[in-house]
Amino acid sequence: MLESLFENEEKIAFFIQNLNRSRYGIIYPQSFHNLPYMAATWLANGGLARKWAPQFGVNALPDGYFDFPIGSMFWAKTDAIRPLLDAGLQWSDFPPEQGQTDGTLAHCIERMLGVVPTSRHFQHGVIRDIQTPSWSRWRLNQFIDRPLEHIHAAITDKNTKIVAFDIFDTLLTRPFLDADYVKHILHSEHEKKDIGGFRDLRMRSEGEAREAKGSDVDIHDIYRQLSTAESATQYLTPDREIALEMQSVRTRSEVVALLNLAVQSGKKVVLASDMFLPAARSRRC
Repeated sequence: MLESLFENEEKIAFFIQNLNRSRYGIIYPQSFHNLPYMAATWLANGGLARKWAPQFGVNALPDGYFDFPIGSMFWAKTDAIRPLLDAGLQWSDFPPEQGQTDGTLAHCIERMLGVVPTSRHFQHGVIRDIQTPSWSRWRLNQFIDRPLEHIHAAITDKNTKIVAFDIFDTLLTRPFLDADYVKHILHSEHEKKDIGGFRDLRMRSEGEAREAKGSDVDIHDIYRQLSTAESATQYLTPDREIALEMQSVRTRSEVVALLNLAVQSGKKVVLASDMFLPAARSRRC
C-alpha cells in the first residue's frame, strides 16, 4: 500500500492532480494479493452500516462485493469523505479494543470510506497491482482460477495435518442470489400482519448487539437486542428465523466430496462457522 500511494513525487502529484481536476474522490491501491477476496464485502458489518448510514449521509448501501480502500490507506478529496469527518464521532462510539478482527465500528467505517464518496457521486481510482496482477479488483481469481486438483493436492499433502471446512456457504449453500433472503421472507410475514420495517430493524439490532457485546453474536443475542425495540412483542421469535435458515440450505456435493477425501486421507477434520445459528443447530444442518 505504501509503495502504491507513495511510489515517487511524480505519482503523488498525479494523484493530487486527479483529485483536484476530475470526479475522482478517492484513490487507493488494489487489495493485497493474499487478502481473501471475501474481505471486499460487508462481512459482519452490515448491521452497523445500516445503523450509521444516515449519520454518514448514505441513503442506499451496496450488496455483495463493492469497492473500498481495504486497509484504510488512500488519497481523498475532503469533500468526498466530508460526512465521515462531520459525523461527530467520539471515542465512546468505538468498542474497547479486544483484538476484534471484524464487526466493529472501525471495520464499518473502513467500508464506508468507499460507500460515502460513491453516494456523493465521486468516482473511485483503484491503483492496479503491477507486481501481482489480477483481472479482478477483489481478487476473485483466488477462487475461480484455482483448479480442483490444487485443492486435492493440498488436502492429501503429507504436511497437512488438519483440514477445516466452513459449514455455511461452503459445505452448505443457500440457493438464493440474496444472502439475506430469509430476512425478506420474515419482513413479508410481518407486513401481512401490518407490521412494517422488520428487515431494517433486524439488521440494525444485529449491529447494536455486536457493539454492546464487543464480540461476535448469535441469534439469541440479536433477538434480545430486538426485544428492546418498540412493539417488540409482536415480532416473531428466533425459532422462526432458525427454521427458515435450516430449510433454505442445501449440501454442496463437491465440497462434501472434499470432506470425504480429507477423512479418507486420515486428516483431522474441523467444521467451523461464524454463522449466528447456535452450535447445536449448525450440527443439525
